[in-house]
Amino acid sequence: MTNRVPLIVFAAVVLLTGGLLALYFPVFIDAFDQFGWQVKCGNGFTTELTQASSAAGTAHNYVDQCNSALMVRRLWTIPTAALGGMTLTWQAAAAVAHDHRRPTPSARRARSPRYGNSASRRDEMPC
Repeated sequence: MTNRVPLIVFAAVVLLTGGLLALYFPVFIDAFDQFGWQVKCGNGFTTELTQASSAAGTAHNYVDQCNSALMVRRLWTIPTAALGGMTLTWQAAAAVAHDHRRPTPSARRARSPRYGNSASRRDEMPC
C-alpha cells in the first residue's frame, strides 16, 4: 500500500499541473482575420473576443466559434485539474489521519513490558 502512495501523488500533481497549464494556454480557432492572423479567443481563464468580433465582418460568425472552442477547453481542463486537486487533498488527509493513529515512541515504550520502570531494574540483582 505504501508503494502506491508516491505514484498516486505523482499522478495527482501531473493532473493538477496539466489541467492548470491547459487552462493557461491560448485558444485559437481555425480561421484567420483580415490581416492574416489566426483568430485568438482567449484562454481558459479569460475570454478575449475582440479579434473574433472585428473579424466578423465576413460571412462567418467567429464569436460563436470562439465561445464553442473555449467551452470545449474548459470542459476537459477544469475536471482534470479538480481531480488532481481532490486527489492531493485526499492523500494529505490520509497521511494526517495515519500520523494521528500511530502512537509516539515515548508512549510505545511506556506501554511495553520491555521498557519497564528503569528504577525497579536497577534495584534487582542480575542473574
